[in-house]
Amino acid sequence: MRVLTRLTSYAQIGMLGVTFRGSQFIRELFPAGTHIPDWVSSMETNKMHSMLTIHFLGNLLKQNFGNTGAFEIYYDGDVVFSKLKEKRMPRLEEIVDGIREKREERGFRYTKPKEMLPERMRMQGGGQ
Repeated sequence: MRVLTRLTSYAQIGMLGVTFRGSQFIRELFPAGTHIPDWVSSMETNKMHSMLTIHFLGNLLKQNFGNTGAFEIYYDGDVVFSKLKEKRMPRLEEIVDGIREKREERGFRYTKPKEMLPERMRMQGGGQ
């Protein structure tokens, strides 16, 4: 798919060239008297419309060519969740638990600071 994305970018650049100098390219590359296609003349006449069309259509194609359906969540370089592997979107609990597991594998443990606990919990010894 990367090849199609790259080719689309080259086509966009080429079409921009046609928008600004299409008839000149045809006159220089082909024998004298060669008919300039109507679509080339139309692109040169309507430059703004042509540029916007090239931009939006090209980017739409590039986005679709590059779309793999991947949705992956990483923590410190390790996969926490992969939509390609699971074939579904993650639930919030899976993300939180996955990150917690990766942190604990590295020796990090999360404990809430006492000052963030509600007053009623601090009186009972901090809830830890």
